[in-house]
Amino acid sequence: MALKIKKMLDQNMEQRNLTKQIYKTNLFLKIGFKENIEDSFRKTCLLLKKHKKQNPLLQIKKAIELITPFCETKSIKMKNIVTNVPVEITKKRQQLLATRFLFIAIKEKKKSFLYNNLTLEVFEILNITGNSFKLCENFQKNVEINKIFIQYRY
Repeated sequence: MALKIKKMLDQNMEQRNLTKQIYKTNLFLKIGFKENIEDSFRKTCLLLKKHKKQNPLLQIKKAIELITPFCETKSIKMKNIVTNVPVEITKKRQQLLATRFLFIAIKEKKKSFLYNNLTLEVFEILNITGNSFKLCENFQKNVEINKIFIQYRY
């Protein structure tokens, strides 16, 4: 009995840590009021749990990890020519770009509610077919194209 209670407490703590981690990325606080966003986040989690019998927070975290870029290009002017140089980015910048990709894809959907769009996008990201996943791929392709200028980083 005590082991079951301990396991439940551990799972609750793990879920709280995941929600704090997701909120730290300002994922659901960018669009509007905090109460409305939290409500839509709860509805998204309920829909994810209903369709896939797994922890919805882990699914959202995995989807965000799939669309995080690792490098970006920075414009540098050398000898009157502007070149794009690939540069590594920090964790905060990676999370910012991932949330930006996610919100751009959600805004393109034009469905009824935010939580419906978010659940559909998370499903599509996990199936590697989402618009945000394509945006991240295009972003990374741009970095790959400009790899020859990596010597001009500094």
